[in-house]
Amino acid sequence: KFLYYYKKYYKHTGIYPLLIYFISLCLFILFSIESSFGQLAYFESDEQKYIDIALGRIWEAPSGLDRYLWILLNRLILNYDIYIDGIPLKLINIPFAALLIMVLWRIFKDKRIFLIPVILPYLAILSIKNLRDIPIFLLSALSVYLFHHPKPIKIILSIICLLMLILLRSFAAIIVAVILLSQILFLHLKKHKKIKISKILRQKTIILIIFFLMGLPLLGQWISKINTDLYKYFNYVTGGEGYELILQKRVNNDSRYVSGNKFRDLTVAHIRYAVTPIPSSVWVRLINGGSKYWGLLDDIILFANQTMLYILFGYLIINIRKIWPAFRQTSSSGRAIIYSFLSYWPIYSISLYGITHLRLKMPFQIVIFLIAMRISEFKKNNHVNLIK
Repeated sequence: KFLYYYKKYYKHTGIYPLLIYFISLCLFILFSIESSFGQLAYFESDEQKYIDIALGRIWEAPSGLDRYLWILLNRLILNYDIYIDGIPLKLINIPFAALLIMVLWRIFKDKRIFLIPVILPYLAILSIKNLRDIPIFLLSALSVYLFHHPKPIKIILSIICLLMLILLRSFAAIIVAVILLSQILFLHLKKHKKIKISKILRQKTIILIIFFLMGLPLLGQWISKINTDLYKYFNYVTGGEGYELILQKRVNNDSRYVSGNKFRDLTVAHIRYAVTPIPSSVWVRLINGGSKYWGLLDDIILFANQTMLYILFGYLIINIRKIWPAFRQTSSSGRAIIYSFLSYWPIYSISLYGITHLRLKMPFQIVIFLIAMRISEFKKNNHVNLIK
């Protein structure tokens, strides 16, 4: 699919879409050299866990439909003589990352999108890990892009992407679906745009109703289960036993972060999710030889990523008054992407007290990049208008 888009839009994009391939492959070579010294596992944490589950070495109680598609993909690679010392599992996310960036470019129509792996290089690190996160970001973006495509029939492909997303991370599919349905409802209510969008909107609505009626029996049971699970989980992480366990595991009941005031503590959790790890703390770790768990290369890229993120934060603070005007000029599909990726912030701030691996913070960081890019475009357009 990436090659199709690249060939189709080469005149508009040049070689920029290949940047993610170049950076990721370079990082893979460096990682392979580092791991060859024997002090760093080739597959670590969840990477190895997917392999063990796929091979039947361990059994994990199913958590809904989450992870199913990624475990299936691992099983296919492991059982059909294409394992090749794990290299395919290390490289399989690179084309997914390239397609993600290409889809974002199609949505935002700005070639600076291709600089994401330069500004946020940890995305390239994720592309050489056996993790499901990049396909989740990709399916979320594809669902939005296809839903907003001028051809109403593309909405069928959008629904298929959402169904696949359910098999990777259910809550992400729910969030995207809610955002898209809210947008289409909002368009129905905007009377002044009725003439311009009525035909396409009517066709999309009919297709949605048909699919909804076809899947109503299964959809009703699934939504009921999801709602029950979410309600129980929200109570668990905010109201009692789960909240205490999270505080113990994440901050060791440190009095600086555990005040007894849950509103204050969860506010701190949101701040921790957004700004940690602080570049200076990663630098100190680098001076001491880097992380023994993830390796020196991971920490170097993490330091570069967080430094660039703080520069983006600074740019947003300087241009804080332009954030809303720039956002208002963003397309409906662009807003949907920003909403869906931004939802990771409260979800993981509450459920993990804001302390988690950077892979779960990447959607939020991509949003920061996108908003900074939109502000820059907004300022450029205003400058051109002033000259005219």
